Amino acid sequence: MTKVKQAFKAYLMTQEQVKRVYSEEEIMADNGNDFHLHCIARGYDPSEDGDLVIIDKPGYIEYGPTGTSHGTTYAYDTHVPLIFFGWNIKAGATHDRKVITEIAPTIAQKINIAFPNGSDANVLTEILNEK
Repeated sequence: MTKVKQAFKAYLMTQEQVKRVYSEEEIMADNGNDFHLHCIARGYDPSEDGDLVIIDKPGYIEYGPTGTSHGTTYAYDTHVPLIFFGWNIKAGATHDRKVITEIAPTIAQKINIAFPNGSDANVLTEILNEK
């Protein structure tokens, strides 16, 4: 199996659109030094995901001339506006970098329920500070 994975990885790296290919072993050994690998590792489940993960070069997409896949680690796929509005949400705005995995724990904390299973439990504290 190791030789098969290495052969596939080597072949995939010859493709024009491919930036990087990570093996399950590389993903599981993530130490945070490689931005793309770290993003993949945070959402990787070895019992559910494949043995190889392919990162295409920026701007490459396999369908239509517009849109995005929301499946890459690039800013154009991960930068999404987020608005909290309503009861006990103070007015304000921020342009600080936030990550999508902070949304569910923040909502859970706001409505006083348990954090989602497997959550890092990082919350957007500015949302929790009431008026």
